[in-house]
Amino acid sequence: MAPVVRSTVARGLPSAAILSPKGDVIASDGVLEADELRATAAFVCQPRTADFLDRLFSGELVTATVAEREICLGVAGRCVFILTVLGSAREESLEATALFRQEVDELVGLARADSGRWIPPIPGPTGSGSPPAEAFVFLPTRDRRGDKN
Repeated sequence: MAPVVRSTVARGLPSAAILSPKGDVIASDGVLEADELRATAAFVCQPRTADFLDRLFSGELVTATVAEREICLGVAGRCVFILTVLGSAREESLEATALFRQEVDELVGLARADSGRWIPPIPGPTGSGSPPAEAFVFLPTRDRRGDKN
């Protein structure tokens, strides 16, 4: 997933990242330092209302200002967060973020088709407010279609 993140930043976004449902960084590139990315991930992964999650799962990109940066958040593949820092050309940044989400959706789809192994998430102590609680989490394995490697 790192090449997709790098290509997103190359399109002019200051920063892009893919985060796990728990806020762990899967891949990132750009201006956000590790500490800033962790702080932003903590903000992103705070318990949210079901309405907020429904908006994300319906494909909406949500923006917020965090530490004087405008960030954009979405869900890709119904299993990971995508996060970007928007540039000064806001509309172009939003278009680049939508393309980023689409590319991550496609990667997740390919991984699903290749593996076919899915486990529903265990709700956290905050129930459906644990982002993204309604998602299915993809767990890649070494065996494919029953064949052990």
